[in-house]
Amino acid sequence: SPGAERLLGYTAEEMIGSKTPECFHLAEEVEQRGRDLTASLGRTVKGFEAFVTPAMLGGFDQREWTYIRKDGTHRTVELTVTAIRDQHHEIEGYLGVAVDVTQKKQNEKQLLESRENIRHLMDALPVATYTCDNQGLITYFNQAAIEFWGRKPYLNDTNDRFCGSFKLLDAEGHIMPYHKSWTAIALEKQETLHGKEFIVECDDGTIKTALAHISPMYDHEGRITGVVNVLVDISDRKMLEKSLKETTARLELCLKVLDQHAIVAETELNGCIRHVNDTFCQLSGYTREEAIGKTHRIVNSGTHPQEFWKNVFKTIAETGMWQGEICNRKKTGELYWVDTTIAAMKDSEGVPTGYLAIRNDITELKMAQEAALAASRSKSEFLANMSHEIRTPLTAILGYADLLKVDPEFTSSPAKRDQAINTILDAGHHLLTVINDILDLSKIEAGKMELEQAPTEVFPVLEHIESLLRPRAIVKGVQLGSRIETPIPDLIVSDPTRLRQILMNLVGNAVKFTENGSINIIVRQVVRDDQKYLQFDIEDTGPGMTPRQAEKIFNAFSQADSSVTRQHGGTGLGLVISRKLARLLGGEVSLAWTERGTGTCFRFEMPEYVLPQTRYLINPSLADSKNSAKTTTKAEEYQVPENTRILLAEDGPDNQRLISFLLRKLGALVDVADNGSIAYRNYLEAEMVDQPYHLLITDMQMPEMDGYSLTRVLRAEGATLPIIALTAHAMAEDRQKCLDAGCDDYLSKPVDRRLLAKTVEKWMTHAQQTTEPPIVP
Repeated sequence: SPGAERLLGYTAEEMIGSKTPECFHLAEEVEQRGRDLTASLGRTVKGFEAFVTPAMLGGFDQREWTYIRKDGTHRTVELTVTAIRDQHHEIEGYLGVAVDVTQKKQNEKQLLESRENIRHLMDALPVATYTCDNQGLITYFNQAAIEFWGRKPYLNDTNDRFCGSFKLLDAEGHIMPYHKSWTAIALEKQETLHGKEFIVECDDGTIKTALAHISPMYDHEGRITGVVNVLVDISDRKMLEKSLKETTARLELCLKVLDQHAIVAETELNGCIRHVNDTFCQLSGYTREEAIGKTHRIVNSGTHPQEFWKNVFKTIAETGMWQGEICNRKKTGELYWVDTTIAAMKDSEGVPTGYLAIRNDITELKMAQEAALAASRSKSEFLANMSHEIRTPLTAILGYADLLKVDPEFTSSPAKRDQAINTILDAGHHLLTVINDILDLSKIEAGKMELEQAPTEVFPVLEHIESLLRPRAIVKGVQLGSRIETPIPDLIVSDPTRLRQILMNLVGNAVKFTENGSINIIVRQVVRDDQKYLQFDIEDTGPGMTPRQAEKIFNAFSQADSSVTRQHGGTGLGLVISRKLARLLGGEVSLAWTERGTGTCFRFEMPEYVLPQTRYLINPSLADSKNSAKTTTKAEEYQVPENTRILLAEDGPDNQRLISFLLRKLGALVDVADNGSIAYRNYLEAEMVDQPYHLLITDMQMPEMDGYSLTRVLRAEGATLPIIALTAHAMAEDRQKCLDAGCDDYLSKPVDRRLLAKTVEKWMTHAQQTTEPPIVP
């Protein structure tokens, strides 16, 4: 037919009567069809029979064949073959109707390929994707979906059944069948649902969080055929969000705490301030409005040179951070020190965008460090001074003692011998003064200084000080005098020893430093806040002091002149001790005035506590006072009763010889014991032969048995003889310890022969009044 001509490219004349259909069929298709029919019919079918056998058997055959056109190209056809029969139902021929389906097959192939490509694409997607039809039957499930859920759906599984086999929670943790409701909403409203968050607990216990996107699917006519589910696993993101939230909370807490304790400031690269915290404002004195927009120079003190700041920013550029101490200036002009850390702030690409400075106020620490350094320097100066003050008299003592021992010129000359002895005595007294100063200061600092509260005569104290220091003043050509400006009490309640020590220090300093002119002791009564005070001014015409020297004269371990070329010796502790003693008495020692080249006035002030019937005297003459200086009794004038027996317990041979010699000079019979054990035996032996000792003088630190143990043992035995403690410890608590052990009195080393004689005579006189010592044959 014309259609066949167009389909095959042959004319009717070329085909009719000369060709069989095999000529435009693929031989392999014909052969394969023959084999299929042969297998099904049980007889051999080949060639033309492959086309017509089904029609020959009374049916028809319809199938796809590949036609070969005349030009050699192939066309796919759908061929239907039927038998043409006569009136007797005999086959006269065959009718073949071929429909060209080449385009259709190509379309089907392309559609198949397209579907396959889509399947591959969806399988390659990193997000879980699966589809359901209108009845909820799962029609597709990609690999990512399998990995997300942890398993495949069963065959013919529905969306509801599959998702219902898991524990599903909403974002707040409530159980809810999300996929069923979301799928229903998407189908019912024919709209896509975006970003529905849910949590799933998988079979292996893994907890995952995902965002579901559910969208309807349509056919070519716009009818809904199902839904596609896309699940984005955001578990990692949620963990990061949680971590970020926790980190942010920690940072906010850190910043909040930091704001309470540190100075925080943020600046641009050019130094322009863009943020400061409350602590910055409180310390600097600037408000936020005053600081923001200004440069950091508003707190620049000018203390640090330009090179310092260049090094700061060079270090930040190289390492990203700088740490150190900076001196800043407040709005008021006051300086303050901060321990500072400055770090460069950078963007995501590492480019600096500004600076963050964290500072801590260390002003008090810096002041303490400076004070500690100053104290250390003062202590070093003090130690050097102490070394000088101790070694200088020791040089004289050791030097003259050596000369007296070996040099005939000194041993044969009475004048030189007396000069050497006097020098040794003076040097020894100076050493004792140095030691006493140090001990007094240590007692005061330790809070161990015990004060006496006793009736104290004021005028004798002044007279005593004048009488002691006037000879030294006269030698220097300095006039020493006193003046009473207002009526003052003749008797007050105080510590006479410490009152005398304070005035002796102040007047003694005036005598030491004044080379010519005069020194006046001015006494007056002053009243403040209904409290009466005695005020002593010690004025001199000495060299005076500079303001810088005056600032440190009351500092421990400091002197107005601490140089190696200073003119006057001394520990430099006298004023410190005097002020501390005055304060213990409720008073004060201060510098009233000083002027370089003119002189100085020190003032001692103490509360005036008086007894009933106290007399107030107006301008009394110290020389004519009823309390005129008493004559000092010499050691040689003290004596003990005849045949007085004294036991001396002392382990030092030198002290044994010296003290026993001094006691014998008093007329006593002396036995010496090297330690407490020997002394105890001596005591018992003397008691047994009825020749008891009348007095025991014992060192408190000895080998085998010390003085404390000896005293306790004797008192436990019932011994009533007076016991005098002898010790190198001169602290108040040491004296009390001796008395607590049972001693009656206390002497400190080095032994003063006059005080030793006076103390021994006192106790022997007391003993004589109670019982006469026995006569020793």
